Amino acid sequence: MSVLVSFQAAQAQSYGRTELVAAISRNMPAGVAVSQSGEVFLSFPRWGDVVPIAVGRLASSGEIIPFPNAEMNRYDPANPAGWHSTLGMKFDTQDNLWVLDNARVEFQTAAQGAIKLVAYHAQTGQLAHSFTFPEKIANPDTAFLNDLVLDEQRKFIYISDMSAGGQSALIVYDIAAQKAWRALDGHRSVMPEKVTVFVEREAIGINAGIDGIALDAKEDFVYWKALSGRTLYRIGARYLRDSQLPDAERQQKIEVVADTPIADGLLIDGAGNFFLTDLEHSAVIQRRRDGRLSVVSADERIIWPDSLATRGDGWLYVVSNQINRMKLFQQGKDKRKPPYALLRIWIGDEKPVPPPAAHLR
Repeated sequence: MSVLVSFQAAQAQSYGRTELVAAISRNMPAGVAVSQSGEVFLSFPRWGDVVPIAVGRLASSGEIIPFPNAEMNRYDPANPAGWHSTLGMKFDTQDNLWVLDNARVEFQTAAQGAIKLVAYHAQTGQLAHSFTFPEKIANPDTAFLNDLVLDEQRKFIYISDMSAGGQSALIVYDIAAQKAWRALDGHRSVMPEKVTVFVEREAIGINAGIDGIALDAKEDFVYWKALSGRTLYRIGARYLRDSQLPDAERQQKIEVVADTPIADGLLIDGAGNFFLTDLEHSAVIQRRRDGRLSVVSADERIIWPDSLATRGDGWLYVVSNQINRMKLFQQGKDKRKPPYALLRIWIGDEKPVPPPAAHLR
């Protein structure tokens, strides 16, 4: 079953080849990642719902299977090693799934030692890496680690910390040294801009900093923008990797790239194509190399397009999760209408041969 939403006559017609992969009735997904074999993995943050599965694999039957196992998904506030509240996720070329657990269950203070970055192999479920962020890097009261990108060539990970009540920043993680540091902490490029965000033609009271983050295909530049903002920025990744470089010097290396629509998820694929979600127009857009923006999908099923994923087979996956309808933005009333949608958009050159879609109950 797809998500059906009533739109007024002024709503634009659907554009692009967009297909429903899964209608998710039970919990609201946030992150999405696709393995080398084409399996889809989803994260489910604990933002007020009862969430039995925080990270799951979408089986061909339509069932969501706890990943890496049921024990890791069993929420226990006293167990910092288990999944608490998961968001961003990415696959590396070894088929390890890297997951950010910001541990901000119901947006409350994170449990001690629960803010972490963990990687498991998609096929074996074996632990590949684990790192717990020190409180000086991720304050349990204010940090809100959101999304990540992998620099596999140099073995670094760049993370967006939107922050909630504190200073937004980029967090840089050195995989080999197992060391993390904050960069551009509180700089205006990572903080909210003075904008009004409209979703489904309704103003949303949100004031949020850096959210979407992307790494170019050559792994030379990190791109980002604030959720509450229209400016797309970038910086040479080498300036982030230098832990001894003062932030004042890093700030001089920031480049303003473009003005864009209000976006949550960003993604640059292996061919260098740059995609952004467009919250205000229920769309996914592409920024071309000449700077022009074009629509790749506009669809009434896209209600708060959150995260993006691809594995280079011509399909771009997007999570539509109705965040704007949460009681946090609706005067305490939950206006979400499950099912939530996992969609895919054809961005390839040739006619696709789609596998069967899964529909969740």
